Amino acid sequence: MGLFSLTGLFGQNKKTEEKEKIDLNKPVENPDLKNAFVTFSSNKSETNLQLVIGGLKKANFIVLFQADEVKTTKDKNGNTVIDKGSVLKFINCFDKENKPFLPLFTDWQEVDLWYKQRDASIQSFIMTTFETFEWVSNDKTYNGVVINPGSTGWTMSKEQVTNFLADYKQKTSR
Repeated sequence: MGLFSLTGLFGQNKKTEEKEKIDLNKPVENPDLKNAFVTFSSNKSETNLQLVIGGLKKANFIVLFQADEVKTTKDKNGNTVIDKGSVLKFINCFDKENKPFLPLFTDWQEVDLWYKQRDASIQSFIMTTFETFEWVSNDKTYNGVVINPGSTGWTMSKEQVTNFLADYKQKTSR
């Protein structure tokens, strides 16, 4: 399974600071966010919601796509580059009304809970919360995100995603 980092591709056109770059040599794990989901589901309080928000702010997610029409080459630095003309087909999930949501995964165990028989044609991007939320907020396809659809299934509508981004931008611009 290939891993790509899309830092900055779907997000704002700002140079990513070194501390914000995703290290592809580290496993994607979000224990604080997963624990916050469990805590909030057993006790829905403002304090526990703030734990979820704090976990979201520092999370990196696995985003799956079908790579059967993706061609790649290596650049002079050994980085994988997706060739022009490649087709990225992101894996979606749907609500009861058949509306598409972008599934996000906190770790590979969550991927395996939802996507039971993945093969070599299923690839992944690693993206921050802000990159995925910015993408979903601006994309006409998605109605929101579902984090860990194979287990906790934390669903956020497009409106909630957009409000999260607006609140974050407002707090960081002060």
